[in-house]
Amino acid sequence: MSRILLLIVVATLCQGLFSMAFAMSDEEMTNKIIGEWYAEDENGSTVYLFNKDGSWTENGVYYFKDGPKEVSLEGKWYIEKSHFYHSVVKCNLPAKIKEGKFDKIKNESPRSKLRGIKSLD
Repeated sequence: MSRILLLIVVATLCQGLFSMAFAMSDEEMTNKIIGEWYAEDENGSTVYLFNKDGSWTENGVYYFKDGPKEVSLEGKWYIEKSHFYHSVVKCNLPAKIKEGKFDKIKNESPRSKLRGIKSLD
């Protein structure tokens, strides 16, 4: 579930960035992602914090079949050749959300409402 929402968040966040990939370096794309972001859809609502050091956190509520659960995740992320890569390294619900290898997220149509809360400069 969390990877789905993370995919939605990053796809939404990067939609414009990936379309400008040839005009923007990986460093420039990275700088645009750094900050705090809010995402909400039918699966839940969550706040992501993408840090300059390549770490990220997520805190929110997800709606699973057995009811809503508070979710707290930590992971690593980076951009390489205009693609976003992420992994989950720590999760408070390991039975529901798997920790693991880096996944590559491609630009897809967003399904959630995403807005930046603040930029970390």
